[in-house]
Amino acid sequence: MRPSIPRYPGLLDQIAAGGLPAHTSLIENAKKEAGEEASIPAEILDRSLRAAGAVSYRYAARRGLSTKTLCVFDLELPADLVL
Repeated sequence: MRPSIPRYPGLLDQIAAGGLPAHTSLIENAKKEAGEEASIPAEILDRSLRAAGAVSYRYAARRGLSTKTLCVFDLELPADLVL
């Protein structure tokens, strides 16, 4: 955990995230983002990335109520993986 993150300090953070482009499945996009942002090899993502649900939440923002939905994936990484 990184207690110094500016929003939601003391909570866990994701290793990759991004918007969902049109005509792209959730799993395809999760693999793309994990490869780009976390340098996780495609063969590990193809073998181990699994959908695990979604988290929805709302919060007050300057322009009104903001609603977010995060798609959650589990990924088992090899113990000897070095990035």
